[in-house]
Amino acid sequence: MTDNIKPEHYRKGEIDLFESWYRTYPFNEYRAIMQAVAERYMRRDKNNRVEDLDKAIYTLQRLKEKEIEHREKQEKVKSNKTLKELFDDMGKDFGGIDFDEWLRKQKISELLASYENGGENGK
Repeated sequence: MTDNIKPEHYRKGEIDLFESWYRTYPFNEYRAIMQAVAERYMRRDKNNRVEDLDKAIYTLQRLKEKEIEHREKQEKVKSNKTLKELFDDMGKDFGGIDFDEWLRKQKISELLASYENGGENGK
């Protein structure tokens, strides 16, 4: 049976087109794209208006999921977590290394120490 809302050619590869847009564009641009796609489906005058409305609803549902995800990320940022806490939350994305090891690898600790001591020229 063919799925006209999410046809097979939209689901090739690791991610679909909507997810690609989400990962590629700033969120406000992604939001505008998704709204435009949904509106396009709502304004189409084809034989199967119900199917077009289902496509618009599906598009808006996907946008709703990302709106919730985006809001949760914004709330997390506003929670004033330390860099270490944020790093620990994302630990799996950094190959499981701990924060201190990451700092050493990035030499940030040296940069911070230099800054605290007034930089190259001293205070």
